[in-house]
Amino acid sequence: MKKVVVQALVSCAIFVMVLFGFAQIDWLSVLSLNDGLLEKKLGDMYWSYYMQQGDYIEDDELLLPIDSLVNHICEANGIEREEIKLHLLKTENVNAFALPDNHLVIHTALVLECKNEMELCGVLAHEIAHMQKGHVMRKLTKAVGLSFLLNVVGGNSSEAIAQTLHLLSSTAYDRSLESEADATAVDYLMNAGIDPEPFADFLLRLDKEENMPGFMVWVSTHPDSKARSEKVIDLSRRGHKAYKQVLNIEEWKKLKADISVAEESF
Repeated sequence: MKKVVVQALVSCAIFVMVLFGFAQIDWLSVLSLNDGLLEKKLGDMYWSYYMQQGDYIEDDELLLPIDSLVNHICEANGIEREEIKLHLLKTENVNAFALPDNHLVIHTALVLECKNEMELCGVLAHEIAHMQKGHVMRKLTKAVGLSFLLNVVGGNSSEAIAQTLHLLSSTAYDRSLESEADATAVDYLMNAGIDPEPFADFLLRLDKEENMPGFMVWVSTHPDSKARSEKVIDLSRRGHKAYKQVLNIEEWKKLKADISVAEESF
């Protein structure tokens, strides 16, 4: 009897160890799905869902200044600009987020909240970092599992698409991934000759205004803004250099004015 109990305990221990081991495996990397078909299909499905809602802005001329900021960051850091799909959503919520397959989504309210181009560049660099580091698919896989994502693609269920899309647009990354994205963003900005400290100012300002309705989404997806702001300042001061503007003051003012007009036209 004692032998049977010992064997049972050993079997349970082995099962738990194997289960834990499988849970630690990065299945996206093992199955080569991070940059493959699954991510592309998910990205297409998620953006198609947004297009059906009709709240996106398709004006190329309006997007041009933001696009020039993205171009500048990418060129300075050896990032393939053509891989990034830039989108602007008309909404009162201050937010920006990345979707699978390098879809970068910016809310009009976020652009209007930024006091200068450097603050906006900080947000852009942060989201580009999430994409370049593979955080988007890691977040999805950890939250719902690979099999669920495969079912989303195979079943094309609008409910499942909306559910997983909510995870990307309205919930936070792990703290370690946010820290990595912040640190990478600072590197991107400094390589591009853009001052990172206004990005820290932006984070700190949102921390102080976190109870205002328009900021709730950003705060929920980017917690610990005050601590992150302090870290960004610390990192930026380790490699100070001469900074420059990408847009001139008139171009920046025109961008915000055009977005205000576009919001009113919806």
